[in-house]
Amino acid sequence: MNRIGLRIRSLRQKIENSQEQIAKKLGISIPAFSKMETGITDINVSRIFQIAELFKVKPSFFFEDDDKGGHIDTDKLELVEQIQQKTSTIVDLQAKLIQCFEEIEELKKNSK
Repeated sequence: MNRIGLRIRSLRQKIENSQEQIAKKLGISIPAFSKMETGITDINVSRIFQIAELFKVKPSFFFEDDDKGGHIDTDKLELVEQIQQKTSTIVDLQAKLIQCFEEIEELKKNSK
């Protein structure tokens, strides 16, 4: 998952909104929002501004560097690495789920 997606997810969870609620506020589909949040889809600049406005943060928030320098805690690095691996697995599964959802929607459309 990319940094921007992680920050969007964090902001969404902080205000206790679902992906569906945020997608509606942005005027996009749930799968489209999910793809942005998981890093599957790149987000254009105008959408960054829209999301920043929605969450009441500066657009630069999504690009700021978290690294403050100083001492490196190797235990934290190991945990971060494990989390990144798990997150990568989750993103892959979410992508497959979104693909299945889109295929089901297409089948429904074609069966009418």
